[in-house]
Amino acid sequence: MARKLNQLDKQQTKLVVHGVNILNKISIDSDTAMSRIKQRRETHNRVERRRRDNLI
Repeated sequence: MARKLNQLDKQQTKLVVHGVNILNKISIDSDTAMSRIKQRRETHNRVERRRRDNLI
């Protein structure tokens, strides 16, 4: 029983903000997290722009 509780304590929940898991076990600084979010947004915008251009 103690082993099961210990395993449950070790499991972290995922908190994903714009595709970035901010509760990662490896601590990253906020600059890295924000740059990942910015890069993901720019990629999405580029894909959407290309998609809209192909519709016309």
